[in-house]
Amino acid sequence: MYTAIANHWPEIESIFSFESTFDIRSQALTSLVKLCESVRTSLIEFKSAIRKNSSKSPVDGAGIHALTTDVMHYLCLLGDYNNILADILADLPLPAKYSSPESYLDTLSVCVVPDSKLRDEIKVSIARKLVGGVSRVL
Repeated sequence: MYTAIANHWPEIESIFSFESTFDIRSQALTSLVKLCESVRTSLIEFKSAIRKNSSKSPVDGAGIHALTTDVMHYLCLLGDYNNILADILADLPLPAKYSSPESYLDTLSVCVVPDSKLRDEIKVSIARKLVGGVSRVL
């Protein structure tokens, strides 16, 4: 879904370029950002699940541990999306040792948007929503 929106952004921007269609364009941007955050959250949950697995039991017949099989399967699936993951995770700093998963989640407030026009459109959309919210309060 992220790839579809990001790849078709020029068309979305062109078709919904009018002020009357601003909400549709804004929704597409919001969806893109939320999808980006969802991917990052899923990866963090995956990492956390691996760390929480404390199974130290030996595998019968010296076979492959179930956790190893699950992790390798997941990583193979991620490999199918390496280009889009590179875009989504590009601005993420390499994590130092974090004391808790929550402290790492706090670093995920920014989502990478490689297309400069799309990035500018997101900024405008956020600014309009903020100004609209403030004007309703006043």
